[in-house]
Amino acid sequence: QSAQRTLGGARLLDPFAPARHRRTPQRLAQLQALRQGGLEEALPELLAQAAGGLDPRLLARQFNRPEGDWQLPADTLRVDTRVGPRLFAAALWQAALERLGVALATFHQEQPDELGPDRDRLRRIAAPELERPVYLALLETALAEGHLQSSGPWLHLPDHRVRLTEAEEGLKARLWPLLEAQRFDPPWTRDLAKSLGQPEAEVRLLLRKLARLGELTQVVKDLFYPQASLEAAASEALRLEREAGIIRAAAFRDALGIGRKRSIQILECLDRIGFTRRFGDERRVRPDSAWARAAEG
Repeated sequence: QSAQRTLGGARLLDPFAPARHRRTPQRLAQLQALRQGGLEEALPELLAQAAGGLDPRLLARQFNRPEGDWQLPADTLRVDTRVGPRLFAAALWQAALERLGVALATFHQEQPDELGPDRDRLRRIAAPELERPVYLALLETALAEGHLQSSGPWLHLPDHRVRLTEAEEGLKARLWPLLEAQRFDPPWTRDLAKSLGQPEAEVRLLLRKLARLGELTQVVKDLFYPQASLEAAASEALRLEREAGIIRAAAFRDALGIGRKRSIQILECLDRIGFTRRFGDERRVRPDSAWARAAEG
């Protein structure tokens, strides 16, 4: 009780040790660096082994040193994410940017008729080890610097394009007014084919190609929405959340003036593309959604 005897003692290297991957070469190298001395001695190796960066707030607590008096390595980058800043070795940050480009180049080579993956699929391909906020900051940097581009939800290299044939352009010109006419309740693929007197398989192939181009979104199988129509539905959802603090299916249905089944299909599509998040029978807009930020802006 009086703590006058020490039965066992040790030096604490890291009070914020990770719960997983504690025996990887990178983690062992970090522990070895922490044994060498203080913050300035350990930081170069800590940064070199941290693919996801280091949280300066945790470092300040770990070394009991306010950030203002640190001497950072010359090649340290400070990256602002949606959950706070991260410190990166410049070489690791650049390597992560290059991995995005390599992953997209491979995707384009293997699937030339697709415009590109969406952001979550690209993360699974190129940067699964990064926390989502860090990955989004990396993606925003890549877009701002022109390493890649976005077309709707799809990401691609700047010189990659999926093009329609002359016959497909003609068919698109005929079907597009039919898709826009009913706005939130467009025709099914079979109904479009019947109206145009075209083979259903041919119309379906074109609709899927337009979806890959980012001009349409497939809400459910054989039901495609023009991007403008889906963005308008998303704006209605955002308005409902502002007014009621939550998005309810019945209110969304009434706002769009369509049936319950179709409104649920649209809401589930908005969930999939990362605009909304479901909580039981209700939904909220994700604050990190690109559409939500654009609407707020």
